[in-house]
Amino acid sequence: MKKLLLLVFSVVLSVYSVIALSNVNSRVVQIGISTSGTFSDYEDFLIKTISDLQGALTSRYSLRVMFLNDEELAKEIKENRLDLVIAPSSFARTYILQGARDIASLDHENSTNTNRAESSVFLVDGERTKATTLQEMQGKTVVTSKEFGLSGLASLLSTIAEQLKVKPDNFFKDIIYVPANLSDVLRTLKEGKADLAVVPACSLERYSQQTTDDTGWLRILLPRQDESLSCMHSAAPFPGITVISMPSLSPYESKTITTALLGMDETDGMTWGVATDFSAIDRILQNLRNGPWQKDFSQTITEFAKAYWKWFAATVAFILLLILHSIRSEFIVRKRTEELSKALEQQKLLHKEANLANRRYEKLQKISVIGQMSSLFAHELRQPLNAINCYANGLRRFLKNPEKAKAFIDKGIEGIEAEAERASAIVEQVRNYAKNKSSRQNQQDLKEILQRSIADFQTTSVGDMPVHFMDHGGDHVIRGEEFELELIFTNLLRNAAQAQSHLKSAVAWMEVSNVGPYVQIEIWDKGPALSEEKIKEISLIGDSTKAEGMGLGLSIIRTLVQAHSGETRFSKSEQSGLKVTILLPLITSKNNQQEEQNAQNNN
Repeated sequence: MKKLLLLVFSVVLSVYSVIALSNVNSRVVQIGISTSGTFSDYEDFLIKTISDLQGALTSRYSLRVMFLNDEELAKEIKENRLDLVIAPSSFARTYILQGARDIASLDHENSTNTNRAESSVFLVDGERTKATTLQEMQGKTVVTSKEFGLSGLASLLSTIAEQLKVKPDNFFKDIIYVPANLSDVLRTLKEGKADLAVVPACSLERYSQQTTDDTGWLRILLPRQDESLSCMHSAAPFPGITVISMPSLSPYESKTITTALLGMDETDGMTWGVATDFSAIDRILQNLRNGPWQKDFSQTITEFAKAYWKWFAATVAFILLLILHSIRSEFIVRKRTEELSKALEQQKLLHKEANLANRRYEKLQKISVIGQMSSLFAHELRQPLNAINCYANGLRRFLKNPEKAKAFIDKGIEGIEAEAERASAIVEQVRNYAKNKSSRQNQQDLKEILQRSIADFQTTSVGDMPVHFMDHGGDHVIRGEEFELELIFTNLLRNAAQAQSHLKSAVAWMEVSNVGPYVQIEIWDKGPALSEEKIKEISLIGDSTKAEGMGLGLSIIRTLVQAHSGETRFSKSEQSGLKVTILLPLITSKNNQQEEQNAQNNN
């Protein structure tokens, strides 16, 4: 398309040249047009722009148009060989000290604000990566095109510097450059050669309209919503292609050109407008140390010394004063040494007493841990042992009738093995407590754990109590130890069954839903009515709801929930029984950061 555009412009310029030759005194206006970015999307509009400018300047002027890449365009501007430049808005800000002035900026149908007409979009393979932040892209590979200009890698690096407060120079492991062809960029990302792609905003929408290629596998990283720009984008929007006047353009010529540009009719949804806010461009250039800010970061040591020699002198004088003060302080220190020695002896005595107090406290902690382990061991090991005993008694009865015994023997042996493994897991868990081992940082699907807890309860419990399970949807992913979580919910179901032992039709309900940053699990039954005073006792001290109970079950449950950074609440259910509500934190990006910080603090 670029070659076709150049051919059309060549024909147009040939006609202009004939007109120019007919008037020896005609003024030649040098125009440089950047071929970077999404140049091909505006070719028809730029042809009409050049045609209207020639018509506005009359026959006394002729136009000489040059199509240049960014490097060639920068060279022509520095050597003052251009009168007018049509390029990305960054050129207007980069060469502002050389007299460059923006007179018009491109406005298109996807933007309602000339100040926010362009941006870039960060894309990842949604089927291959779950990353949601730029921090997770550190050390990865990015693909883009150098011809995307400010809407490509520059916008990405500026966003990294601004959001993460780090230098973006070595943020990525590798940068892959491909031609300014969106299909090449997407193919590189799809083939797994890159983890992140950066393309201009609106280019993906145009690509989807022009081709039938599937783009459903793409996912936008850091999607933004902006009423001024309807296209998908990830970086802060900024002004788009800008017409820049150079100092060699006279005021009359600048006025005539500006009037012609702003008076142009809309073509293919595009027109020229006036941008008034280039602060987004300035932030990008400042973050990348380009344009007017480049000199601030490239001064030599000699220039720096010349500019700040007074500060150097003041610093040297201050250091000398510090040396004198140090000598004086040393004299005073010697005088106070004896006093400090006495104070140090006193401090040693206090430190020794503090160590003794800490040892006593540690012993109390060990006693508390031993008590918790003993309660867990005694309370939980009883269940699998009772189940094994039941299976053994059943096998003994069925062995009296060998013809009917075979099917039950296999089932009984499987049950004994399963309960033996469970008993072994309980013993291992108690050992882990003693060794201070924990695997509570593992990701767990709470829905699967709840379903396993229900199945385990129905396998090992006496009687047949149905459990109605309700899931209100959502991803219930948390961090925790699988065995401990199953222990929590299995115990709650056992408590519900025991509370309804006097009923002929016992039943329990379990409901799970996401509430803000937490997953909420509610378990209730239709056991005997509890008074407000009894519920308060359970909430405060974990008192048992059974006359013969010791309260160890609820105490262990609350301890394990607290170990998972959760909360346990007790209330009266609508069926008059006890309702237990447990809140556990969901895994989110914010929670991940907090959990990592907590893990470091615990270590």
